[in-house]
Order: sequence, then C-alpha cells, then structure tokens
Amino acid sequence: MKEKKKHAADGRNWTRNSERQNGKECISKPRYPALDIAYLAVQQKWRGIGIGNFIIKEIAIQGRNQTFAGCQFLTVEALATKEYSGVGFYERCGFTANEVKKPYKDTLRMYCTLFEKDTNLEYEEE
Repeated sequence: MKEKKKHAADGRNWTRNSERQNGKECISKPRYPALDIAYLAVQQKWRGIGIGNFIIKEIAIQGRNQTFAGCQFLTVEALATKEYSGVGFYERCGFTANEVKKPYKDTLRMYCTLFEKDTNLEYEEE
C-alpha cells in the first residue's frame, strides 16, 4: 500500500509504503538501521522470572531514545539447536523470524520493530 503523505517544505513528496508484518505496519525499503543483540544470556537459576524480558525492553528503550543512528529495529541471531533454542523467548519478546530455519545453521535471524508506522516516512523521488 503506497499513499502520499504530504509535500515537504522543499517540495519533495514523502510517502508511506507499508507492509503488514507481525500484526504491525512496516515501512518498506531495502535496508534499515538496526541495533543488533550480539549475546544475551540469563543464568539458568534466574530464568523464568522476567530478567531477559526486562533486558530486551531496556535495550528497546535505549534504541528508541538514541539519536546517533536512527535505529528502526532490534535484530538477533537466536540460537536454535536441538539442545537449546532461544527462538521462543525472542518470540515472546515480540521478535519475528526474518528467514526460514536452515538445517545447516544453528541460529535463526529475528527482528523486532522499535517504532509504530506513523514515525517512519520514506522519501519518494519524483
């Protein structure tokens, strides 16, 4: 769905080019700035009481509030092996798989949006 938003002060058109993902509207473009979670672990005796979820929420707050990179997403390579999988945890935190699980890969690429659709506008060339 593409809709014209309005003309900017310099005459450029801003458009909203949206896709529906994980129950939210996303703005379409080839790449987005993202904050990648490299390693996240909670000691087994402390799991199940919300510590991991709290950490993810705090990372999201920092991603929304920083002004240096303009991050739009949180991303992670979730461990997905027979012995242990973090995929369910990240799904409960609002992440969505960004790829189909590959049998030769021990991780699954996942993402979570930081902002709702109205905060993202895309520049349209005329």
